[in-house]
Amino acid sequence: MGQYVFLIRHGKPLFPDNKSFCIGSRTDVPLCDEGMKQTQAWIPYFDFIESIYCSPLLRSKKTAEIIASGRFPVQEMTALREINVGLWEGKSFQEIRRQYPDLYQKRGDNWAVVPLGAETLDQAADRMQQVVLKILAKTAHNAVVVTHEGSIRALMYRLMRLNPRIDVMFRQPYGSVTVLNYTDNELIVTAVGKLPDDSPSIKEIHELWDDYGTPVNVREHCLAVWDECWRISNYLLDRKVFVSQKALHAAALLHDLCRSSGRVHPQMAATILRERGYMKVAKSIEQHHCIPEIKREINEASILYLADKRVCGNKKVTLEERFASSWSKCLTAEAKINHQKQYNAAIRIQRMIEQEEGKP
Repeated sequence: MGQYVFLIRHGKPLFPDNKSFCIGSRTDVPLCDEGMKQTQAWIPYFDFIESIYCSPLLRSKKTAEIIASGRFPVQEMTALREINVGLWEGKSFQEIRRQYPDLYQKRGDNWAVVPLGAETLDQAADRMQQVVLKILAKTAHNAVVVTHEGSIRALMYRLMRLNPRIDVMFRQPYGSVTVLNYTDNELIVTAVGKLPDDSPSIKEIHELWDDYGTPVNVREHCLAVWDECWRISNYLLDRKVFVSQKALHAAALLHDLCRSSGRVHPQMAATILRERGYMKVAKSIEQHHCIPEIKREINEASILYLADKRVCGNKKVTLEERFASSWSKCLTAEAKINHQKQYNAAIRIQRMIEQEEGKP
């Protein structure tokens, strides 16, 4: 499936007096508290990468450092800077409309129009395309790149062959991710402006089932797992333990998307969801067969793991029944050890949920 580049727009900056203004490559402001929280939401979802790249600007560097959390190096690259906005730098949008009414109107009709002294879309696109390819050449793995909205937009303009006179100038929320797939020496945009909690729609889920040939019986199993996830999550929500039912719904319906591919199907499905920018859903799906040691609070991944173990085919079963039926398939000592680990993990999660439910 090639290499993936996860382009993240930095978190919300700290604007003076909480008033937004036009900032480009020459304004260096830190993240505000909201921007820090937006960035922290990504921490659990990028443990599969080996390095992260960012621009030298404070808002980009801090975003990258928070996501990395000491797990992998952060590398600054000047070419990842924000686009140069020329004479509009540091001005409020009210000032810009007042001082440059004609130019402001022209930019509204054609977002390739730039202020005097600014970087053009083509110049920024050239810069971003070159630096992304340079990053990909440095690693055989996927890469996270923290940069800025203007620079990401310029790259999308190039890769998606957008017409600034006709196509809407898409916006990307602070702390959102845009995904690129690098295959056969070509960068392809697979997702734009996704947030950590975003999930595929019902329509998209059915399209994925069809595209990857998920059999009817597997779809029925996924629906039964969702019923169990829904039951567990509602118990928890009643007790003020909050999880994303939307993300859990998508993860339950798609956890066996690639079931016909055998033991690697969790990883394959997770890759497909990451390509579309659904990072929380991908994480839960990836762990539904083998979840790490449960040390923290209950989350979507642990609920899906337990629900999947409580369903055999499309029927509700106990953990003991489910694991007893699969024991005969363990033909090696290693398989038996892993089987026991999976059972122990399910029991731990079940006990954590029972405690939340107020049971002994």
